[in-house]
Amino acid sequence: MNNCVEQTTAECRVPFILENAGTIFAKNSALVSDKTAIDYECYNQVSKITANLIKSASFRQGDRVAICDYNSIEYCIFLMALLRIGIIAIPICTRLPQKIIFESLEHIDCNAIITPTDFNSLITGYTIKKYQLTDFVSNCENVSVKKIEAHGKEEREKHLSFHRVATILFTSGSAGNPKAVGHTYANHYYSAAGANENIPFQSGDCWLLSLPLYHIGGFAILFRAALGGGTVVVPPEKMRLSDALQQFNITHISLVSTQLYKLLQEKHTIKALSMLKAIVLGGGFITPSLIKRAIELRLPVYTSYGSTEAASQVTTTRTVDRTEKFCTAGKSLKYRHIKIADDGEILIKGETLFKGYVERNRIISAVDENGWFKTGDIGYIDDEGYLTVTGRKDNMFISGGENIYPEEIEQALSEHPDVENSVVISIPDEEYGARPGAFIQLRYNKPLNKTMLREFLLQRLPSFKIPDYLWKMPEYIIRDNNLKSDRKMLAEIARKRL
Repeated sequence: MNNCVEQTTAECRVPFILENAGTIFAKNSALVSDKTAIDYECYNQVSKITANLIKSASFRQGDRVAICDYNSIEYCIFLMALLRIGIIAIPICTRLPQKIIFESLEHIDCNAIITPTDFNSLITGYTIKKYQLTDFVSNCENVSVKKIEAHGKEEREKHLSFHRVATILFTSGSAGNPKAVGHTYANHYYSAAGANENIPFQSGDCWLLSLPLYHIGGFAILFRAALGGGTVVVPPEKMRLSDALQQFNITHISLVSTQLYKLLQEKHTIKALSMLKAIVLGGGFITPSLIKRAIELRLPVYTSYGSTEAASQVTTTRTVDRTEKFCTAGKSLKYRHIKIADDGEILIKGETLFKGYVERNRIISAVDENGWFKTGDIGYIDDEGYLTVTGRKDNMFISGGENIYPEEIEQALSEHPDVENSVVISIPDEEYGARPGAFIQLRYNKPLNKTMLREFLLQRLPSFKIPDYLWKMPEYIIRDNNLKSDRKMLAEIARKRL
């Protein structure tokens, strides 16, 4: 790998990361669930067999396959199988409405989708090919290399192209429209390498997969593990994080503010957290009071700043940092660079920065002439190089690790026959960082039926975007007839009411 690290051409080809791990860390535990545990030798071999089954289904290099499924060992194997044969993997959120899922996949010319057996609603009305993980990945319970070899000797895969698109992960763009982020194999490799240098993740360590694989913070753990030889623990879908911390021998965990807040409500969980090597906090704004409480409890927290476009972390705090620095987002990791524009916007570039946004068969670059990507976030860097994020240039805010655009919720509300106008604002929240609230202007001065409006929105939006608070628009705001310019005023009114 090292001989290729300095090259930047699309022709640069490298050994597959799992091929190396299968040799170097052969007997190290790679993937663990409540029923199954496989080592790296087995992980590598199973992914080869899965890759052959995928190819036998007439998929070719460059095809695009989406996975809309819950975290599992089989999901991890399937992802690696796609990557090793040059098929573009597209992890996608299981919480999105069916219409949004398929419109997003059609927008990027996706060839097929993998869904779980209970996603019956996803099998009607669309022409895209549909499969399940069991069509390609055998049940891994009690699997062994000896059993795998019984399938016959697998042909060694050719080296991978380092700088061609390997994955597409969706994020939200302006006005909440899903944006398809095209990452190269190099982006994921460098992301893992820089992150592991700051927070070691190696043989004997176990990282709990507490975020979904369609979230870049979850996906990145697979590369970090294969690069360092650590174990990824995949808890059952319905298992509470607090229970997973008790059941598995965890050393590392990634959390968004919502998850940390809930875990700190239970004393026995606090004790489990205090025994970890690292708790990486990210996914949006985390209230200073929550960070301070974690520090007071002597938890090994690391605050970070990242994005889907940057293949996860950009900045992270370090073990040697002083306590006050943990209220910042840390310093740039290796292979990343940040700077602040004249207007306060955070700009990033480096080896982890995505190749571009995917539209049909095109890759649209999103960097300026000097390679800088405009994040849309506002912040500053202190004299020691620590980044503090203070807000957004636009109206987007992050709730429990999920991007929320007020305009998207306003558009959904406008489809209701009784709604004349609406303004959605961000409400600070200790658990989620922020939650949406909405001021509604109703036609014909009708009464505000909160239950009816929430049921209406649930048909159009995922549940985490449904406003926690609904109020009638103040009459003097309606008279001014300039709703959007008064967003800040309405946010202040909301805070006073709460």
